[in-house]
Amino acid sequence: MGRRAEEFTLYQRDSGVYYARFRHNGHRFHLSTRTRDRNVARVRAARIYAETISGRRSPKQAETKPLTLLMGEWLASIEPPRVSRDEWNARKLRCKIHFLPYFQETDGLTTAAVEDYVAARLREVQRSTIKKELQTLRQFVKWAERRGELAERVQVLGPPATALGTPSRPRERVDLQPWQVELILEALPERSRMKHPIKAMMTLVWETSLRIDGVQRLQCPRHFAPGANELTLTKDVDKNRWDRSLPLSDRTARYLDALCTDENGEAIVGFIFGEYAYRKTLRATARKIRTQFELSEEACNKIDARDFRHGAASHMAEVSNDVAGIAYMMGHRDVRTSSQYIHPRLHAGRRVTQARFSGPVLGPAGVNESEDDPEDPEILSGRGGIRTPDFCLRRGRNDITKARLFRFFRGMASTASRMETHRSAPRWMQTRYRTALWWRYGGAQVYLIGGLAELQPTAIGRAISRPSPRNCLEATRR
Repeated sequence: MGRRAEEFTLYQRDSGVYYARFRHNGHRFHLSTRTRDRNVARVRAARIYAETISGRRSPKQAETKPLTLLMGEWLASIEPPRVSRDEWNARKLRCKIHFLPYFQETDGLTTAAVEDYVAARLREVQRSTIKKELQTLRQFVKWAERRGELAERVQVLGPPATALGTPSRPRERVDLQPWQVELILEALPERSRMKHPIKAMMTLVWETSLRIDGVQRLQCPRHFAPGANELTLTKDVDKNRWDRSLPLSDRTARYLDALCTDENGEAIVGFIFGEYAYRKTLRATARKIRTQFELSEEACNKIDARDFRHGAASHMAEVSNDVAGIAYMMGHRDVRTSSQYIHPRLHAGRRVTQARFSGPVLGPAGVNESEDDPEDPEILSGRGGIRTPDFCLRRGRNDITKARLFRFFRGMASTASRMETHRSAPRWMQTRYRTALWWRYGGAQVYLIGGLAELQPTAIGRAISRPSPRNCLEATRR
């Protein structure tokens, strides 16, 4: 087979750039024409071949470093503390995920290639995202040009002013109830197949509502010391760079103690969890028990630690009205940010509807305008829970004052009007605060641990023995 008259072969690589291939003095050359146009590449290839044969182009001048090596050297030159750790990780991620797969080689990084990259990315992401990526690419190109690593000057132009890009599709959040999360945590194995402590990690995410990337960077004993009941966060593990301490439950503290101590009981120095792909084990566990907590298979395939964080925020809002405490736990300096993680649920709407329409209609004087007989079905037809008076949660019987009695009997009047006569109301007890409230029908008596039964003047005695709305309101006037 005869050789071409030009004595070289022109071929195109995956990046779209044409290369000239030929032999000279027993060496094989693959030299880039730095263009994607075939006609222009043919002219440049002929010139490259002629310069190499005549000796005007040396093999060393034609060699270029691989793009992977160049970007690695650039990242090594700007390692922290020259830039922040978060910014360095962002630049590293852009080089690894976007630049290297697209340009592939140093010769493929040209002005035309950058324009094609911008056009391709506009079909995937928004304009603001591309501007951040091009800023990183522009810094790398300037660094490479100062060291003579690029054969020609590369202009990194921004996206057109009229370009909007493609809005990213929001992630579909999986709404997890507290009891569903507890079922998943109970079913999770102690360690994954790769021996990672996934159960302890997801329990920590659920109980502290921390971000998963911050949890994976926790170290012992820097952030947690064995035997402690608090987690100390530093700026390098918190997204908002907020140094603070978080309280831990007994369950989470036991998990961390087991991970941070060796067989001899000595503290282990290093990462507590580390970075690893936890989603596969988490979703497999959710699919295995999905029939128990009423989630579809599609939802089980989308669960990740962010759903645990959102669920923890909603749960904290349900059990506490302390918005500042919720923001502190989640690492938000602005409480308005925490509201974006709190999602309304059906049972919350049911409680509001119940509170609006299940109680009696009170007149201007505060007395129920309907029949005040507790046996009247119109008064006792509503369904309501038992509200423990505030003073019962804080004080003993020696600290009961008239003001607290007023609040107690006012709440008793509202509750008594919602009771049903055909069945017993539920028993409620809270041993932690040493108070119990028990409604029993027929006699409809109230027992308060703390000694309130000893205070039985006429009006108060009637309110305790027969808690109708009128009797309770009469007790408040004494």
